[in-house]
Amino acid sequence: MAKPYLPSQRNRRRLKVSEFYLEGKTQSEIAARLKVDQGTISRDLKVLQRSWQIRANNHINKVKARELARIDKLERTYWIAWRKSTRKRKEITIENPTEHGDSDKFKFAEKVKSWRETGEYKYLEGIQWCIEQRMKIFGFVAATKLRYVDENDNDKDINFTVTINASEH
Repeated sequence: MAKPYLPSQRNRRRLKVSEFYLEGKTQSEIAARLKVDQGTISRDLKVLQRSWQIRANNHINKVKARELARIDKLERTYWIAWRKSTRKRKEITIENPTEHGDSDKFKFAEKVKSWRETGEYKYLEGIQWCIEQRMKIFGFVAATKLRYVDENDNDKDINFTVTINASEH
């Protein structure tokens, strides 16, 4: 029966196995170099590959999370800009100053006109882009359409595609 390895010895061996494997050496070559049987190298490689996969997935998830946070922040900015572009507006005009008592004082007639802006279409396009990017990161797709009515009551369609990969979800 083979002598059991201490964890630190096993880790050192796996480090060497990983170096040789990444250099393109076969399991048999690695086993001969390290003076162990090929089955040990096979088990080490399974452990190493699982570890590499976990690290890769963690890295991918961190990158996805960072990009999703950036997209969320950008979308919030677009929504704020959209709301500002649809604010209620007011216009005040002063007409016909007339003398009032003293010759130095005048009375002015004010006309106030107020309305609500219909909003800047480009901000909705930005929101649409954010949705598309988020859906791409998640791997979803399906046809979707938003409808926008501009200041002249003209309908404008905003199309975006959402992909759904059914095999993964």
